[in-house]
Amino acid sequence: MFLRELCPELSAELEQT
Repeated sequence: MFLRELCPELSAELEQT
């Protein structure tokens, strides 16, 4: 996922939700 590379912190939140 590109988002994990650009925003690892944001990606973690999306995975939790």
